[in-house]
Amino acid sequence: MFEKLLPKDINIYVTVSSGGDESSYLCWEDDDIGVYLSDPYTAAWLYDSEHKDLTRESLQEQYLYIQYVINKTMDPEWPQHPHQFGDLSIAKLPVSQFMGPKNPPKPLNTGAKAVDNCDAIPSQDVFIYMKQKQILSAKDISEKQRY
Repeated sequence: MFEKLLPKDINIYVTVSSGGDESSYLCWEDDDIGVYLSDPYTAAWLYDSEHKDLTRESLQEQYLYIQYVINKTMDPEWPQHPHQFGDLSIAKLPVSQFMGPKNPPKPLNTGAKAVDNCDAIPSQDVFIYMKQKQILSAKDISEKQRY
């Protein structure tokens, strides 16, 4: 999205979950309401923000952590590679300069990892996956045909 579009001299720094030629992926379906709750990139960012000292961690360190988690956990068949654009000198600044000086409250479940139990689904295929699941869980042929 930002590749070759965002100048490096306008005091803007951006990270994205995937390259321009890659899909992004969704995880953690909520069966009760039939939606996906997050994606690996956001989950890694939230985990990092909850477990690190944001007054000491730079945006670059946070980006590298997210990149590491995504590259380590994603299925090679479905690649997703975070990227950063714009004024990369901003990435030297502490995360707290943008999220505030206080660390967020500690999560209730401290044993979970950044992308545990992630059944990654390409974002453009979510509708198809949801319909397949509805068909499989339908109780009779009439209900199956509605989907």
